[in-house]
Amino acid sequence: FVREAPGGTGRNRPWRAVSEGLVWGEPGDDTETSAAGDALTDMLLEREIQRLRAARASQDREPVEWREATTVVESKLWLTTEEAKLLSEQLVELFLTHADRLRDPTTRPEGARLMSLVGWMVPNGPVR
Repeated sequence: FVREAPGGTGRNRPWRAVSEGLVWGEPGDDTETSAAGDALTDMLLEREIQRLRAARASQDREPVEWREATTVVESKLWLTTEEAKLLSEQLVELFLTHADRLRDPTTRPEGARLMSLVGWMVPNGPVR
């Protein structure tokens, strides 16, 4: 996930990210791999929910402009599988809009903060 970056010595060695994310839960995974992927997904979701709760608990200490730039959105849509796939692809593209800034700190604008974006699209009930 990280690799040593040039420019440091001894205890003062800088590191840089070499990956922005992971993919797991591929169709055809065996039972053990599938169970491990489910556990990892549950852990990731719980961590992000904790991060959301912590941010909401401290929102009154944030500057107004950061409170205005923060949002929680929830929606339910009637979609076909084709529409859901397209929307999923658009979400991924949107979420990765500034991913280059994770790798290269020099691309981060003045005043930028690390923000957490989480999204999922799942069926809301059984097939009818």
